[in-house]
This record gives sequence, structure tokens and C-alpha cells, in this order.
Amino acid sequence: MSGFISGDELERISVLDYLAYDEESTGQNWRLPGGYGALVTASVPAGVTLSVTTKVESVELDGRRVAPQTHAGTIRARALIMMASTEVLAGDAIAWPSALDPWRDAARRLAALGR
Repeated sequence: MSGFISGDELERISVLDYLAYDEESTGQNWRLPGGYGALVTASVPAGVTLSVTTKVESVELDGRRVAPQTHAGTIRARALIMMASTEVLAGDAIAWPSALDPWRDAARRLAALGR
């Protein structure tokens, strides 16, 4: 339960982490019928380029820009919203910059909890 709520094992979090979650919790943590992708797609403002089902092979952080390498070429942008499973985030299917290692470690822990 700790991994689900806090993203880490009990010995690596404090009571303050739990209280922060509990304070923000609405008691209703429902799954979206159309998935998170449908929510993001419906929330994108007009004029913003949206590419769905674009396979990302690697991600580079280039100063103030992010540069995902895809099968269609490299995209350079100020921001990237990428949807991937916890196992993809934790695995080696995408080459990630080392700056994201702490997030990937958290994804590995979450993936391990689901097994």
C-alpha cells in the first residue's frame, strides 16, 4: 500500500509524506473510462501539436528543451507529455537521460510492487 500511495517503501518515507497525501486525497481515486490518454488529448489547447502513437526511442535534455527521438525523427520542444507504462519507464525500451534516473528508480519500485 505504501508504494501505491507514496511511490516508495515504508523505510524510505516519513509520516509527513503520508500526511501530505492524506491531506490532498479526495477519497475518490477513480480510473478514467477512456484512459489518461483521452484526458490529455481532450485537454490540449488549440494550436498545440499533438502526436499520438508516436514511438519514442530516446529522450535528450538539451538546455531548456527536450528532444525526443522518434521513428519519424527528432522533435525539439519546450515540454513533452509522454504516456508510457511504469514498466516502460523502468525498462530499457527508451534511452533516458541520466538526470531522470531518480524517477526511473521510482518506476522500477512501482513495477516491482505490481508483480
